Amino acid sequence: MFRTSFLLFVIASLFLVDASYSQAIFCQGGCNSDIDLDCFSCDPSADLPGFYDQSVFPTPGIDPAEGTIICGIPTQFRIGYTFIAGSPSIEIDISYDCPEGGIDIMLLDGCSATCLDSDGGCFTTSASISYNDLVVGSPYSIVLDGCIENCDFSIDNFDMAPFETLVPSSLSAYSECRGSLTSDDWDEIVDCETSENISVCPGETISFRPRHIASEVNTEEYDGECSYYAPSYPVEFIYEFDGNEIIVEDDENAGGQITITMPDTDIRYETQICLIEVSNP
Repeated sequence: MFRTSFLLFVIASLFLVDASYSQAIFCQGGCNSDIDLDCFSCDPSADLPGFYDQSVFPTPGIDPAEGTIICGIPTQFRIGYTFIAGSPSIEIDISYDCPEGGIDIMLLDGCSATCLDSDGGCFTTSASISYNDLVVGSPYSIVLDGCIENCDFSIDNFDMAPFETLVPSSLSAYSECRGSLTSDDWDEIVDCETSENISVCPGETISFRPRHIASEVNTEEYDGECSYYAPSYPVEFIYEFDGNEIIVEDDENAGGQITITMPDTDIRYETQICLIEVSNP
């Protein structure tokens, strides 16, 4: 007897929490490997620009001879801020008027000692950072350090796209044994607003792959509305199938594909698969 089961595949909405501040908080001492959420942002272009009083720097400073050397600079009064890259390019402009000093600004890979760019110094009034090889989805830090003395400064420009983990909006279901999508062609765009009931055979192997809403920001990372979801940074997908949670850790740009063998049963039944969460771990 030919047996069939029904499978409903749907996708859950994600809730993204965005913390914002009236003025950004810098971490005194620079940064450390454990990200401090008080001095962290996924959208530093919106959070960082503005005027900062010299009180954001630590007092007293460190003797330059004993200070940590960053980008070849013995730091004295360093403060730091960590962010997630939303685009490969970044430009930062700061200005200051220090009667007897100046400010150094440094761009670091993560919170390591790897210096990507630096500018400023004693007896200057402005500094700029420009770098074009950031990895989208990876953490970076800027470190500011007062030279000789602390002074007020302004971040006049922080030009970088915000990082966003886009919300997948549909799933494609592909039958491995039939060699085709259960409802449409594997290579064609499907309606992101549609949830479907599909019929599967007991014991049949089905692969599911997310599609996403197009980004207006990270255009170099995504192909368009309803294209397959395959960001270039590590992403964790959490599915729920038949009451069980399944975690797919995707660090090879496979797009969160999951392959499931349907239960082999003589009883007709209905179940569902949901992609309930996507995160950048």
